[in-house]
Order: sequence, then C-alpha cells, then structure tokens
Amino acid sequence: MKHRVLVKAPVLTQSGYGEHARFVLRALRSQEDTFDIYIFAINWGQTSWLWEDDEERRWIDEKLQKTLQYVSNGGKFDMSLQVTIPNEWERITPMDIGVTAGVETTKVSKDWVDKVNSVDKVITISEFAKQTFLDSVYEQTKCETNIDVVHYPVRKPKEEPLELDLKTSFNYLSIAQWGKRKNVENMVRWFLEVNHDKEDVGLILKTNLARNCLLDKLTVEHMMSKLLAEYSDRKCKVYLLHGYLTRGQLQALYNEDSVKAYITTTHGEGYGLPIFEAAYNGMPVIATDWSGHKDFLYMPVENKKSKKIKIKPMFSRVDYELNNVPDHAVWENIIIKDSKWAYPKEKSFKAALQEVYKDHGRFLKRAKDLQKWIEKNFSKEILYKRFINSVLNKKHVDPEEVTGVSFCISTNGKKPEKTNLTVSSIQKTMERSNIPFEVVISGDVDNFKNLKDVTLVDQKDEAHSGKLALLRNVAAEHCQHDVLVFADDDLIFPQTWCERLLEFSKTQGWEVLGHKILLPDKGRYWDRATTNPHVMIGYDQQTTPNQGQYQTGCFWIIRSNIFDKQKWDSNIGFYAEKEGGINEDVEYSLRLQSLGYSLSFDKENTVWHNDESYVECYNGNIFIPGSLCLKKEELTKKYELEFFPDESKEFLEVKQAAI
Repeated sequence: MKHRVLVKAPVLTQSGYGEHARFVLRALRSQEDTFDIYIFAINWGQTSWLWEDDEERRWIDEKLQKTLQYVSNGGKFDMSLQVTIPNEWERITPMDIGVTAGVETTKVSKDWVDKVNSVDKVITISEFAKQTFLDSVYEQTKCETNIDVVHYPVRKPKEEPLELDLKTSFNYLSIAQWGKRKNVENMVRWFLEVNHDKEDVGLILKTNLARNCLLDKLTVEHMMSKLLAEYSDRKCKVYLLHGYLTRGQLQALYNEDSVKAYITTTHGEGYGLPIFEAAYNGMPVIATDWSGHKDFLYMPVENKKSKKIKIKPMFSRVDYELNNVPDHAVWENIIIKDSKWAYPKEKSFKAALQEVYKDHGRFLKRAKDLQKWIEKNFSKEILYKRFINSVLNKKHVDPEEVTGVSFCISTNGKKPEKTNLTVSSIQKTMERSNIPFEVVISGDVDNFKNLKDVTLVDQKDEAHSGKLALLRNVAAEHCQHDVLVFADDDLIFPQTWCERLLEFSKTQGWEVLGHKILLPDKGRYWDRATTNPHVMIGYDQQTTPNQGQYQTGCFWIIRSNIFDKQKWDSNIGFYAEKEGGINEDVEYSLRLQSLGYSLSFDKENTVWHNDESYVECYNGNIFIPGSLCLKKEELTKKYELEFFPDESKEFLEVKQAAI
C-alpha cells in the first residue's frame, strides 16, 4: 500500500527553499511505487515564481490539481513533508516531518525549538544546521525530536547559451542575494582593493535584492554604481548579472573558461547551494571557514606514507571571528538577538584572492580532487535513497566490507543429516571466498562430534527446553569475526552465497541483513514480514514503524559490534507466542529498530530452508504463493488440502551441490 504524502512547500519559487522543495519531490518521485504524492504550494517571501514549461513543472501542476480535488472530497493523508522554516510547521497528519535548512547562526529561537518538538521528525541540510538545533537550549527546553541530515545532490544539466561579453581573462564568480547575511558589499570592496591595478581580473556578481523584476534590477544597479564610484581609478572589472538564469545557463557560467574561482564572504550558510554547485563543477573556492558549506568543502584524505585518513579542507579558508549578530540583522524568531555568526577577516580574504590568482594551478588541482569526491558521495541516487530512508525511519549506513564470518547454528540434535548438510554447504560457499570463517553449533551436539573445523557448545538441557534465543547468544560468545550469521539447523547455503554477501557489502551499508529464505518448493519462508498485519511483504515494499517489520530468527546476519550491544533476549522461549507472549525474532527486530538500527534486505541472495513441512499460501485454503507460510499438516487438517507443490529443480540442484 502506498503512503499518501502531502508536500507543503514553496515548490514553484525561485528560492533556496524552492530548490530544497523540488529536491524533496524528486526524491519521493524516485519511488512512486511507495508514495502517493500530493502538493500544496506556498510562497517564499517576495521571491519570484518559476516560469518554465518543462516536464517537471507540468508534473507539479498535475499534482496540485490532484491535491485540490482530493482535499475537496475529504481525502486524508498518511504523512506530510513541510519544507519551510519551523515557524510554519503545523500538525496536519498522523506523521508530520519538518524539512528545513535551519538558521545560519549559532542559535535558534525557543519558538523553533518548540516547533521541532511538535513534529515527528526533522530533516535538515547540514551537520552545522543540526548542531545548531541541538545547541539551542532554553532552561528545561531542548530539541527532543530526532533530526536527520540529508544533503543536496549533484545536478549537472546540459549547458545552455549565456552571453557574458567578458573583457577579462581571470574572473571570480559569486552568486548571492544582496542582503545582510551574504556580506556582499564587503566582498566587492575587498575584491576592488586587491585587484584595482589588474586589467585582466574581473568579478562576476549574480545578485538581486528580492525579485528578478525590473525595479529590483534598477535598484541593484544603483547600489553597485554608487559603490564603484568610490574606486573610480580601478582597472579591474565588475560584471553585474541580474534576473533569472536557467539551470543550463548556470551550468555554463560555472564552466566558463575565464571563470577561475568562486568567492564568498558570507556570515553563515545553512548549506550554501551556489558554493556547492561551484565545488562539484571543479572550481576553486574561497569561503569563510564556518557553517554549513564545510560539509562538502572538507573531505577525507589518505596519507600516502602512514595510510591514515584525515579530514582536510579542499578550499581557500577565510579566517573569521564569531560575534553577535548586529541589531539591524535581527529577524524576529529567525535570526535572534543573542545569536552569533561569522565575521570574515578582511586580511585573510584578500590574501586568499592573491594566492589563488598567483598559484591558480595548485588550487585547481585540489578543486578537481574535491569534485571527484563530491560526485561520488553526493550523487542523486545516494541522496534520494538517504532522504527516503529518513522519511521511512530507515537509517543511512555507510558500506563496510566483510572481513570474516561466524556462523552460529542452534540445534536440538534431532535432524543430524540436515544439520550436516547445513555445515557442508557453509564450508563450500566459504571455500570460494578469501575471508576467514568459523562454524559454532550450540545445543544438543552429541551427533556432531565427528565434524571437522566446527566448535561444539554443549547446551543439551537448554536445547530441549526451547531456549532458542539463549542458544544463539551462547554460540556467539565463541565467535571472533565481524559478521555473525544465525542459522537454523536445516538451512542450505548456495555456493554463490558468500560471494554475493561480499559484493553487496562493498556498495551497500547494513547493520542487520536479511536474504530470501526459500522452501524446497521455492515458496517463501517468512523472510521479510510485518506484525501489523502479520504477513510476508514484498522484497521492495517500504514499511512504516507501526507495521512492525521483522525478520525470522531462522536466518539472521548482524554486525558483531551491534550484537555486542544488543543480544537476543535469552528469557524468551521457543513457544512464547503460543503462551501469549512475543517470539524472540519479533522482539529482537522491534527492539533493534526502536534503538535506531536498520533492517536491510538483499533480494539477490538466497538461503534454502530444507523443511518440506511448510508451504507458502494466501489465506490457508489455497497454496499458491501469497503472504503467509503455514504448516502443511495444519492446512490438511483445517482445509482438507492434500496436494502441495513438489521440490523445485533449483532446490534439488543446491542440495546436490552441498552434499
């Protein structure tokens, strides 16, 4: 079932929040099989609206009409994404998420803290913005709601023609609204004072006050003329760009041959989208060394000798002092009086201008290294997925290679032939890889004393009293590798299983991992399920917290560092559910998720449950593949079913290979 999500945002405005809103829509749109999208458009200050007639605009218009009709018919939403400043967040659905760039100072207002605590989740744009929320404490009031960070992705549209008529060969670029926070006037003055005698140097300033209208343009031109009049003997040039540029024209601007560096003397940024765009287009950047843009202007660099990784700045840092925001910049409940922002130092900025001009090649090489890192780590595929995971309460986890696998098998000793086959299949799949492994069997182990290279842990009494969770914990105590695999004593691992696990782990981050669990007839065995309702779900189906997603204890993969913190509940017995309790696998799944750990799934990998007593069915009276998995004897007794699918060809092949 799709989640009906309402996006309340300035989706059609030419503003930072407008761009943020369109990113949100693109992320949701990347999974339209999961989300039924509705849009309520709001204004953003006095900024202009988009005018292009392109596919995205037509899609937005279609959703606006759909929303109007749906609401007029009394339709309700499952969740909302409110992309705006916290002042405007409100309770309108069962799951309200505030999406904001935060504030560009050291502190948010108490009203904002209260608004954060009024919604179910907050998604912001930078670690700086998140930390500002967390640092804003008023007596007993602080931000309690979970705050996630999801950055903007790289976007590189096709370049479109842009007439610049530049007379200079070395040009700096800056894109900023002419306001108090952007510190544009100081930037222009300091540029003029450093380059007043350089005929080959120019500054391209793309700016406006509020709108891209004629009156705004005339006002900006007057302000610039007045400022330049103070430097009448200058030889350097200043080019003023005003008005709306398409994405393609902006792309052409960043890649103009004579544009050599991007500069800013900002007091602070929630993220700094134009700085980001310059960086991922490979431009050297000169910027204040404070606030949101540090998320992408610093990157990990490996020392060639020591091989140690350090986070290093890949831009020309401008020193600053952190001081109170001036009275004229205070904005009620947004930029508050007792907050601070950065004041870039004139001497430092001027030195950076001169250094980049004199040694441009060195700074360009560093910028290209940063560009490669940004393109790899800030792709739309990565960030769309990260945003969706945040909306659905699925944590982002960085990929981590597997260095060793410990298999924990719990057994009551009643199926020795099947358990021997389980061990054999493990050994054969691991022989095809180059990583160490171990097999630990816990429970009634008398039938397995002849097995080679297997650790046996005698827990006979516990095995025959249904202490399955305890058996798993005891087995894990004897393990040493970074990945634990908990397996029933009748599983069969295909020979390709380990190769696929290693391949998946190189590119996909995970904490707890599930695979397909197939029965001999190729039906499913509770490999991905929910408790509300209690059914198996699709391999790609997204869930919400109240559905209670879980993985069967038949087969689990978990990182050992997570297991060390959270183990199976040894007090839960095998028959807990029948006794009115909760089974150990459901409890463990829900507990881990409540603590912020994620359940991941690789639908391209499979293990086989060598138990012919189960069958996948819909509702009990038919056995065609569906959402339940029940005992055949139960189906025969209750529905008088006697004929079930035969063992599949694929199962027989895997079974034979394991012998």
